[in-house]
Amino acid sequence: MAEVHYTPEGEEDTVRIGVCLPTEILQIILPNVRLDAMSSQLPPQAEQYLDSVVAGGFFPSKEAALEAAIVALREKMEPIPFVPDEDMESVEQAIRSANAGESREMTPEDWEALRQLARDVAARGNG
Repeated sequence: MAEVHYTPEGEEDTVRIGVCLPTEILQIILPNVRLDAMSSQLPPQAEQYLDSVVAGGFFPSKEAALEAAIVALREKMEPIPFVPDEDMESVEQAIRSANAGESREMTPEDWEALRQLARDVAARGNG
């Protein structure tokens, strides 16, 4: 939603109108009218929390805190890729093999080899 500021010809007072159209369309329809993003009202508890994180030095402004919150929400809402696409066929083949009875229980040696592989991969990632 945008807030349209319009001063009718011959008038001194500006008229403010809330319009529910995308800003890009409003700019085409009303090219000579100033458009401002309409601010949102937050509940008092949210305002107090924002004030406290800004006062505590965590963020330079309320806007920065809100932007960080939006980024965190987007990250939380994105699907988590458990298996990269390039490895998915190998995983599906392993599942088919297990379902066909072509698997065996892992031994302590198998688990240790897997742990060592994980350590090796982690070491390469940190080096």
